[in-house]
Amino acid sequence: MIFAEAAMFQGRATPHRPALVWADRVVTYGMLGEGIDWLSRRFHAEGVRAGDTVAIMLDSPVRDVIATLALLQLGAVTASIRPDQISELPRLGASALVTTADVPPGGPRRIRPGDDWFAPTDLPPPPSSPEHDHPGRLCRIATTSGTTGHPKLVAATVGETLARIRTNILCHWEQGSGRSLVLVGTSMLWGFNEVMRHILSGMTICFATSGEEALRVIDLFKVDSIFAAPQQVRAILTAMDDTPATCESVRFIGFAGSLVTPVFVDEIQRRICRTVAISYGSSEAGKTAAAPFERLRSTPGAVGYVLPGRRVEVVDDEDRPLPPDHEGRIRIMAVAGGRPFEPGPIHPDRSEDWFYPGDIGRLTAEGLLIITGRSDEVINAGGNKIAPDRIDQWLATRRDLADAAAFGVTGASGLPEVWIAVVPRGHLDAADLIAWCEARLPDIPVARIVEVPAIPRTAMGKVERGRLKALAGG
Repeated sequence: MIFAEAAMFQGRATPHRPALVWADRVVTYGMLGEGIDWLSRRFHAEGVRAGDTVAIMLDSPVRDVIATLALLQLGAVTASIRPDQISELPRLGASALVTTADVPPGGPRRIRPGDDWFAPTDLPPPPSSPEHDHPGRLCRIATTSGTTGHPKLVAATVGETLARIRTNILCHWEQGSGRSLVLVGTSMLWGFNEVMRHILSGMTICFATSGEEALRVIDLFKVDSIFAAPQQVRAILTAMDDTPATCESVRFIGFAGSLVTPVFVDEIQRRICRTVAISYGSSEAGKTAAAPFERLRSTPGAVGYVLPGRRVEVVDDEDRPLPPDHEGRIRIMAVAGGRPFEPGPIHPDRSEDWFYPGDIGRLTAEGLLIITGRSDEVINAGGNKIAPDRIDQWLATRRDLADAAAFGVTGASGLPEVWIAVVPRGHLDAADLIAWCEARLPDIPVARIVEVPAIPRTAMGKVERGRLKALAGG
């Protein structure tokens, strides 16, 4: 299978080059190739066969990658899941769960890979087949970010994964030494695709689970690129306040997941690196638009230029395409129309259709995509249609707020109101914050400030406004 074989090729060509780094563990490409071989033999002995769907839930991202590649080598369809996603197993149609954790009884059979699995074995090698590389064959299942509060399963074929990897290469505007920090988990297609891209190129992938750990990895291994959601980079900046670190080796940061503000990027450029790239996409449709932030700075809401080969339209409520610079609903041509994954044939129907990500925006004649809000989050308050992201971007400029987000509620009068949930760093005067917002956004009446312990966000850093509303008592 191409991804596993690429890793094993790198193991033969550059056996001593670091492949995977996490905490104090360094796995070279030679070790990675051996691990894939040993685990594929053991998985086959456990009864895993080509075409099986196998879920993986391992604490170590290093072991997650090795197990994933070993299973792909067998021709299995893989899905890395987090402990909070264990309820997704029935929808996955998984025949086995690879884990060392204690999980509730029932469901697919458990395969428990102990330390001895990552050691030589005399078990016979499993059969291989070129059919495992068929472009239309499923290879990966993942969850969406769950922006609306309802994450779903999406699938990717071998051909689609390779196409997304090529797109990721196109959007890396600062080439370095090939040592990257990938903070997006492999349970997301973006994280999985970035890991596979690095392996195909023989580069080093570093992992971290906190801002402090990320700083140690960056300085120790001279990381030159970071791929992360904005909230993950914010955790690095926060850690830099208390941890001596220079990040002088970093030359590129690639963002996706949620909008970023010029003030936030200014801080990144001052403290970490100059080149910051933004991309817009989804698990369903893949990366759709991208650009270095400096090309977008002067246009609020801009998320990038539409990528080659991607078809994007802005339509009205009747699905009629609108001319350039007119605001409407975004739709993207996507394989399978972005429909949720359902267990079925290994070669499913992937006919393209329109996918509606729920965003509102406009598209310029030059192909610049500008997002102005989400159709399910627009607040009709004071006679205005308000996108809460617009308020969030201003709130992100305040250093006295650890986090903040706006949302709409029905007030005591029965009319919609704008509330703001905040996580203050210290004492906060709500009246002063409302006055501050009114001075900058005079067309948006803020009715109330609510302090919360944390802003609920998806794995990609997007605000879960439904959960936030319930948390804030709206």
